[in-house]
Amino acid sequence: MQHRLVRLCLTMVRKFGGAGALVALGRLAFMVFVVIAGRTMDPTGFGQFMVVLVGAQILGLVVSLGTAPSAQVMVSDAVARKRPALVLGYIRFAGAITVLVALALAAVLIAVSLSLRAAGWIDPAKDITIPMALLLLPMAMSWLREYVARALGSSMLAFTPRDICWTVLMSALLLVFPGVAANMIGWAAGTLFAVEATAWLLVWIKYLRPIRHRSRNISAFYRKWFRHAVAMLFNTFVGFSFERIDTFAISGFTSLAVAGAYAAASRVAMIVSISQRFVVPVVLPNIVAALGRRDMPRARSEIRHGILMSLAFALPVYLAIMLLAEPIMGIFGPSFRPYANVLRILATAQFGLAINGPIGAALTGTSPYIYARFGWIALSLTALLLVSLTPLFGAMGAAFAVMSGIGFQVALIFLAVNKRFSLIGKPRVCNTQSMP
Repeated sequence: MQHRLVRLCLTMVRKFGGAGALVALGRLAFMVFVVIAGRTMDPTGFGQFMVVLVGAQILGLVVSLGTAPSAQVMVSDAVARKRPALVLGYIRFAGAITVLVALALAAVLIAVSLSLRAAGWIDPAKDITIPMALLLLPMAMSWLREYVARALGSSMLAFTPRDICWTVLMSALLLVFPGVAANMIGWAAGTLFAVEATAWLLVWIKYLRPIRHRSRNISAFYRKWFRHAVAMLFNTFVGFSFERIDTFAISGFTSLAVAGAYAAASRVAMIVSISQRFVVPVVLPNIVAALGRRDMPRARSEIRHGILMSLAFALPVYLAIMLLAEPIMGIFGPSFRPYANVLRILATAQFGLAINGPIGAALTGTSPYIYARFGWIALSLTALLLVSLTPLFGAMGAAFAVMSGIGFQVALIFLAVNKRFSLIGKPRVCNTQSMP
């Protein structure tokens, strides 16, 4: 029994260790950045910055039209099949879509904002539209670079540039030059653009420039790539929105100051589900490969390993937050302490997301449209609860809405995956007949 436990631990460290360390370091760096920003900026300015950052992250993922998350599958598949023309072709295809859509959407956001300002409907001091437009392109290229680097097998280039380098740079600027806080969005956009340009140059030098291939017409693949990308967009957008839609609700129904405190609590709570960033990218291709070989026991083992690794990371962090929520929120400043219970509720929701990560990966790999359907149902429920509870109960109502929606999604996905893979109970022979 002890030998099996040791062997299991070594297997999980070998699979997830390097990426896990980088993700943990990146999350720590970002939390330090948020603490410094929260103490340096006024409450309204901090709230505005956090809402703009959340909006840019969501829109930055959307403007790729799904080609960014789809790179994990398409680029990995092309590398495995030794088809270098498709590797370069897909990255160019995704890059062109991302840049063009990002620029077009940024132009629309700026035009709409200027029109509303001219009509007197928006206070320029509290406008989030133009700041969001400034961050949109560098954030979109950041998402694409992360997913491409994952597919090429480089955890360093996937997680280091934005998560570590950019946040450390912004933290240093705030500490050395406090005046940066007065134009936080401009500095954030400029530094992120510089970091991403450098990261893409490294991706090109290390992985793309050495590729040698014969020229070929790959336009026949565009339809296939786009169709897969749209499916991935729906799945990724649902999961991503669960972690951020509540911040928008708070900013709309309360104030930017409350939204800033809520966003700080939300960012702390996300540490509980940090394992999703490195467990899912490892588990998903392994599950798909096992199912391709009709190896149901191996697929089941990959899911269970993912759940165990997620628990190993999530449970200690979750318990620590539940016990120390008030002093943790106090790190951001005295005005953040009243949001300790909000942090506890959000941490509970993130604990559910952490466990859902490898289970959701199994459903994504076998039935992505079912996963999307469950996600949209749960997200719709969350949005309905946010609209109903946030005006009445403020931050507590928004946190409860998110926890309810995530819990509903986790239950739906677990029931579907357990039916197919028999995670609990005796495996059924009929499972192998239902594999794609």
